[in-house]
Amino acid sequence: MPPEEARVRFLVAHGMLRTIVSRYVKRGPEVLAFASRRQGKPFLAGVHGASEKVRFNLTGNRWFFTLWTCKEAYLKAIGALPVPGELTARVRLLGDSRPHEGWLIRILSLGPDYAGAIAAKGEDWRVRFRQWPELLP
Repeated sequence: MPPEEARVRFLVAHGMLRTIVSRYVKRGPEVLAFASRRQGKPFLAGVHGASEKVRFNLTGNRWFFTLWTCKEAYLKAIGALPVPGELTARVRLLGDSRPHEGWLIRILSLGPDYAGAIAAKGEDWRVRFRQWPELLP
């Protein structure tokens, strides 16, 4: 990846992280200060109270993004997004309770730099890809 593209991706990813975390700690993204532990795991510096419990991470791992995207697609489809103030939503895929039964999640092949998934009830559906020529390089 060219250095300029890597720099832009870094800035966009960290800007998005800053915006998302700011909503959970109810502070403006511009006032957040990030630091890293010895192992490189980021944390919010200079926060107290409930904000100290906020945990997050930023990764470039392709498989992580694919799994996260599948989980998010399913949660959006069933209307069960995380409650504001909570950073996690659990999807139980094993065990006695199977709320996901009857749902199908399809991973989309969008290229090496993207992760995508669609979740829908039932199995009698398919994904159709469309391209807009004017958007292609």
